[in-house]
Amino acid sequence: MSSFDIDRLAVILRDAAKAEILPRFRHLDAGMVRQKTDAIDLVTEADEQAERRIKAAVEASWPEERGAGAWQRRPDGTQWRLKVATAPGLADLVGHVSITFLPTESKPEVLANLAKIKVAANYRVAGHDYRTFATGFSHFVMFNKLMPWDHLAGTLISEEAGGYAARFDGSTYLPSHRGGGLLIASDRDTWNLLRSEVFTL
Repeated sequence: MSSFDIDRLAVILRDAAKAEILPRFRHLDAGMVRQKTDAIDLVTEADEQAERRIKAAVEASWPEERGAGAWQRRPDGTQWRLKVATAPGLADLVGHVSITFLPTESKPEVLANLAKIKVAANYRVAGHDYRTFATGFSHFVMFNKLMPWDHLAGTLISEEAGGYAARFDGSTYLPSHRGGGLLIASDRDTWNLLRSEVFTL
C-alpha cells in the first residue's frame, strides 16, 4: 500500500464526523441547507465543513495520494485491494448512469441506447455508484455534471482499482471541470464501446 496509512484515514474521517457532522445532526436550520442546483440537489453546512476538514488533513498527511491502490477495510482489520470487474460484451454490461443533467435534446437517444446493455441503475448518490464500480459489481459509471465534491475521490479510487476514466471528448478529467461528461469503465476498450454505442452525445 505504499506509504498510505488507512488507519490514519479512518481517524481523519471519524474526527471530521465527530467535529462537524454529529453536532449538527437534526440541528440544521434553513440557513444551513442550500440548493446546489435545485430542490433535489442539496448540500448542508455539515457537508461543507466536514469536507474542508477532511481535505486539509488528507493534504497534510499525503500530499500525493496516487499509486497506493484502492483498498477496502473491515472493522476487524481485514482488508483487500479493490479491482474493477472484467467487462463482458455490450449486451451484458451493468452500469450506473446519471441522466439527470444530460442536455434535454440528448436524453431520448441515450435512453434508447441504454436498451443495448443489461442493466442501467442510479443510486442518485455518486459515492455509492463509485463504490459499486470500484468493488467490481458494475462495469461502468457515467455522469454529466462534474462537481469536484461528487467526483474527485470517486474517479481516483476507480482509477486506482484499474478503471479507465475520461470525459466524453476523451480528455482527462480535472478538478476544474464542471461539464463535458465523465465516463469510467473497466478498461479503455469498454470505454470506447460505450462511447460509440450508448453515450452518443
